[in-house]
Amino acid sequence: MLQAITHRMLLSANVGAGSSVLDIGCGVGGVSQLAARLVGPRGHVTGIDQSDAAISLATSLARSANLSNITYTNSTLEHANLDQQFDAVVGRAVLLFQPDVVTFLKKAARLVKPGGYIAFHEIDDGRQFQSRPKVEIWDLTMRALLSKLQQGCPQYDIAQRMVEVFALAGLPVPELTYEIPTAGGKAESLCLWATETLRSLSGNATHAQLADGYAMDWGALNLELQSAISSANAQVEFLGQVCAWARIPVC
Repeated sequence: MLQAITHRMLLSANVGAGSSVLDIGCGVGGVSQLAARLVGPRGHVTGIDQSDAAISLATSLARSANLSNITYTNSTLEHANLDQQFDAVVGRAVLLFQPDVVTFLKKAARLVKPGGYIAFHEIDDGRQFQSRPKVEIWDLTMRALLSKLQQGCPQYDIAQRMVEVFALAGLPVPELTYEIPTAGGKAESLCLWATETLRSLSGNATHAQLADGYAMDWGALNLELQSAISSANAQVEFLGQVCAWARIPVC
């Protein structure tokens, strides 16, 4: 689901055959692999991440996918030893975690060639989700998830401030899209996504803690969400996804 949204952003940022791309905070390489397929053998993708484990897995996954046009480096943007500019500098779910997002954007923009693009796909952790008709357990789960995300992300509402922070960083007004993953029926993908995201943010907890002491085993929560949504003939929303991209002017 995320890959399709990011893919559309990369295309909008003119990532194509022969492009050079820097993927900041690449994680295990989901965005890097998308870009590598777009740039083809004449292009190249550089992925950087501060996690040794993520870089190791990303390298292994790229090898398994026969993508030889990706290079991964264990580094932050601040300490990356990069001696070139790129046609596109991109990232997904990166700005959320920056203590100083404006300084981060300025540094990222300096790595873009004149006429190239800077583009970020961010998750909206500042917006309450909807379920119609109301599904109480879905709403409880979403409130618990939002609470965890807002505690852990210094820029949890960045998806609602992309124009502002681009301007503060001296960048052009970005083009924007906002997509809300939505489903009905059993909504299996959204339920699994919600459950696993909440679980990953809950440390070693064996149960989901939702509200007022209400707790449920993780597997049971996933199934209960599916059953409740289906029984209510409801339509449920998940985390909003914002993409913003801007072309760096040619001086």
